[in-house]
Amino acid sequence: MFTITHGDGIGGGCSTLQMLFRRQPFSVGIQGSGPSQFSILSGAASDDVKTIRLFVGDGSSRTVRLTDNFYLARIARADYPLRLVAYDRNRRVIGVQSFADDGMSSHAPAAATRSVRTIAVIRSGDISATVQTGKPAGGFRCWTISFRSGASEGGCTPSPYHGPALAGLGALRPGRANSTAIWLAGQVSNRVKRVGITFVDGRTVTIDTHEGLVAYPIPAAELHRHKTFIALQGYDATGKEIAKHGMSFR
Repeated sequence: MFTITHGDGIGGGCSTLQMLFRRQPFSVGIQGSGPSQFSILSGAASDDVKTIRLFVGDGSSRTVRLTDNFYLARIARADYPLRLVAYDRNRRVIGVQSFADDGMSSHAPAAATRSVRTIAVIRSGDISATVQTGKPAGGFRCWTISFRSGASEGGCTPSPYHGPALAGLGALRPGRANSTAIWLAGQVSNRVKRVGITFVDGRTVTIDTHEGLVAYPIPAAELHRHKTFIALQGYDATGKEIAKHGMSFR
C-alpha cells in the first residue's frame, strides 16, 4: 500500500493480507512532520468493514470514506486524541484503534527539549542537513532534521521508538522551488544501526544512523524523471538484516 502526499512523494510498503489484518480488520498509518498543523491517516480495510467513523477530542465524529477497501483522512493536530471505529454491515463494532497524538505533537517534558543539540551536519553540494536530538526524558525524545530552506522533519516522539523499523523514513525536497534534490530523512527503530539502500540500477549503499536518525542525499544519477523507487534494508548492531521497506517518490 502506498500513500501519495501533496504530490511530492509516495510512501508505503508491502504486507500479506494475513499480517495486515492480524489484529483488527483495518490498518492505520500516520504521516506528518514537525512543522505541519495536520497529519494524514491512511490504511486498508478488510471486506468485513462496511463503515469507518473517526471520533475526535471535542466529541464530534465523521464518516471516513472507503474506496476499494482504502481510506484517507486529513486531521488537524488540535483534534487529537482520536479514535477510529470500524463497523460491519449490521452496524456492529468490529475494530477500534485510539491515538493520544500523532507522535510529533506530544507534550514532552522540558528536560527533553532543553537537551537538544546538534549531532551531525551532512552536506551535499549547496544543501546541508543539520541533525539535532536530545536525551530521552519522560518517555519522549525531541529531534529535528532541518535545512536552510525551512524544510524539516522531526518532533518529540515516544522513546524508545518501537514502531515499524523503517516506516519513519520519508523523501524530503530541501532545496529551492526549482531544485530537484531529494533527501531520505527520518527516524528508524532503536534496533536499526545501519540502513541499506538499493536503487533500481542495482547499486547499493549502506549508511550509519545518527542516534536513530537518518539524513541522506539521494544521488542525482539515481533520480528518475517520473518516479524513483528504492528498497531499504535495516541492519542491527551485528549486521543482521532485521527489516525491509520499499519507497517510491516523484
